[in-house]
Amino acid sequence: MALSLLSSHAIVQHGSVWTAWIHCAVHLPTFRDEYAQFCERTGGYDLAEENPSWLSIYFAFIAISLMYMKRDEVAAAGLETDEVPRLIRNWYDASIFFFHKAEFLRRHDMRSIQAIAILLGLMKNMGDFDLQSSLLAVGIGIAQCLGMDKEPPTVSENHIQQELSRRVWWTLVICDWLQRPVRAACIQEAGFQVNLPRLVTDDEMSAWNLTAVDDAYPRPIQYHIAMIRLAQEYHRFRHKLPTTADTAAKLESFVLEADESLARIIDELPPHLTMSGQIGDDIPWAHSQRKNLAVALLFYRLNINRVLQHQWLDCDVAFRRARAICLSSAKAIISLVDGDSDSLVLYRSWATTSHMFSAAITLAIEVQHGDDDQAARHGADIDKCLAFFDSVQEQNMLARQAATVLEEVMLDQTETHN
Repeated sequence: MALSLLSSHAIVQHGSVWTAWIHCAVHLPTFRDEYAQFCERTGGYDLAEENPSWLSIYFAFIAISLMYMKRDEVAAAGLETDEVPRLIRNWYDASIFFFHKAEFLRRHDMRSIQAIAILLGLMKNMGDFDLQSSLLAVGIGIAQCLGMDKEPPTVSENHIQQELSRRVWWTLVICDWLQRPVRAACIQEAGFQVNLPRLVTDDEMSAWNLTAVDDAYPRPIQYHIAMIRLAQEYHRFRHKLPTTADTAAKLESFVLEADESLARIIDELPPHLTMSGQIGDDIPWAHSQRKNLAVALLFYRLNINRVLQHQWLDCDVAFRRARAICLSSAKAIISLVDGDSDSLVLYRSWATTSHMFSAAITLAIEVQHGDDDQAARHGADIDKCLAFFDSVQEQNMLARQAATVLEEVMLDQTETHN
């Protein structure tokens, strides 16, 4: 667990730019100040007297940062590439250890919720599938006890802490409403009232001079807001689906309406989050944000339209539109990820693995019910998914499972056709 200050500084700096906007769990100026004081006190080694809640945040922060570092960034941080999986596992385990040492169930603290918000992005990569769903539910309950589900949040009277609380609460909402496999949500839309995060950077949040804010300038928080809108639309879709599935025509209309809601999200994205938008050198993180968002939006378009898959497999031509959207979304997901091999590090997350697996299974079902021509057209894309799983599985336990299941599906289909 020992880490030189040179390496620690590099990883914290990387996380401030490239991963902090994924979880939105820390106010960066505050976290950097706390980190500097930590280094001054301990040199990064003597942890015995440190606050375990903060240490849980710190180790989770550097673990997820390292997971997204490229080879040259790892080398610049003074680390060996071969050591990366072990270090991520070590720091992830350290975060969990200090999380429990802080007695998070007995002593409710917003820092525990911040740690959970980061750990949720790591747990499925580490293979802790059951712990991920359990800790999400516990985190939501503690957040509610702290008043993070209220407006203004009653967890603190400090305006920075209140705005951070909003961001972290919405991270929990996103994880709850977009969790996979789909489960009953712990959070109900009518059960809380929390404003969307303000359109400010962390530095602007510190100054709190909102009259001077330029709304047109890109900010990392806009990705978070887009994911919130996606979560809201998908949650509403899942909530209403059981009551609209009594007839095929009614279901088709409902799917079309939900698909159009996602299209509106795409239409209303700020330019830097669209695939055609220009990105300046001063916002390098925007490249990662828009690629991740594009894959996520394609996945949920696929997921919504796939509700009609049973109908179109029965050869009902009335559902050709949904089938076309579903298949084109699946192929677009695979194309985006496979065609961006230079930035493969961006796709190490379990979420991308889930998107790719869903795309592959969608195509595999088409192959199963189609002819040899369909098998040839979709087989190459399925092979790309298997190659992707192989490339990330060293740091992604979900990818190992996805590859095993997909290979079994394809083997069964081969034996059936033979």
